[in-house]
Amino acid sequence: MIIELPIVLKFLNNNIVSIQLDGFCKFWIWENFSFDSVILMLTAHTTIERYLLVFHRIFFHQHLIILHYIPIILCCIYPIILYIYLIFFYPCINQFDFTLLLCGGPCYYFEPIISALDLFIDLVLPIAVSTLASIALLSRVIRQKHRIQQQQMWRKNRRLVIQLLYIVILHNIVWLPIVICSSIMLFSTVPQSILVDLSVNILPKGIYIVILLCPFISLMSLPELWPQFAPRIFPLARAHNSVRPIAQLPMVHTNFIARPTLAKQKHTH
Repeated sequence: MIIELPIVLKFLNNNIVSIQLDGFCKFWIWENFSFDSVILMLTAHTTIERYLLVFHRIFFHQHLIILHYIPIILCCIYPIILYIYLIFFYPCINQFDFTLLLCGGPCYYFEPIISALDLFIDLVLPIAVSTLASIALLSRVIRQKHRIQQQQMWRKNRRLVIQLLYIVILHNIVWLPIVICSSIMLFSTVPQSILVDLSVNILPKGIYIVILLCPFISLMSLPELWPQFAPRIFPLARAHNSVRPIAQLPMVHTNFIARPTLAKQKHTH
């Protein structure tokens, strides 16, 4: 959001790349591809990690370095190094178009074998892993929820599971159409302008919506951060309904005030 979104907004405002240099286009493509892959891989790792946290918490904490820290480091380093090579050092000639988003893409993207491997390993595989792991987590929770132990586990991890499902669904809504259109373009012998326009100019813009909405989805699963007015309102309503017989209090109060007044009048007489 800090590095790329200003570049994208400037491009959408001017309909042309702000800095028309090959080096700038390579940097823009590199950080876009790298960060997208990092986000997808971390999401896939998170789904597996939360499955272990819900059903194998002790085992997970016993192997925290292998199951938590090392995968996070690999998910962050691998895409960065991979796209440094593919964009800056792969032996092909880039023909950038400064009127297109991401300058039209890198040159390796137009080679079937490498682009197919990149699409499958760095996009399709993380999305498939996150989807399957989320389905496995949800199905096991639903299947075993009737047990007493599983009910306690569900109450303890409910917010964790719901937050994960929201994030995975949000990612899949945006990324699945991109993957489908890119796959059809990759394996189709006849290029279709509609798919090119969808996968290059329209659908990738939804990625920024996902990134902007993720913090709010995380906040939705933390009710202790939200103000709670219901406990203050409903007890008052119940107390109000329970004091109906005390409607005679004003009469008692007036009698109590009237007695000293009458005594005072008698004293004066």
